[in-house]
Amino acid sequence: MNNSKFKLNKSNLIQFTAIISTLVINLVSYPFLPDKVGIQVNASGISNSAPKLLYLSISFLAISLLAYLGSKPIGQKKNQYTGVAILLVVFNLITIILNIIFLT
Repeated sequence: MNNSKFKLNKSNLIQFTAIISTLVINLVSYPFLPDKVGIQVNASGISNSAPKLLYLSISFLAISLLAYLGSKPIGQKKNQYTGVAILLVVFNLITIILNIIFLT
């Protein structure tokens, strides 16, 4: 019988924090966001947008998937996706803040 336990090390803590912070940020920002979230901007303004529920859901799922994949060892590289997940958390936060400031 395999009694493998979840070990909370620095890497797992970073991944868990990325997932939880994205969930909290998305849930708190939902009522403040406009119905359409601008996701691409050009010189003339918003060129591409998405419904806020779709944007928030996809951002959470993408960050969660990358954080999960970062916890799985692939050869010698264990945390190759963790950095991308953290970068997406930052981009998600910037996108939400800019949409709240400029589109509401």
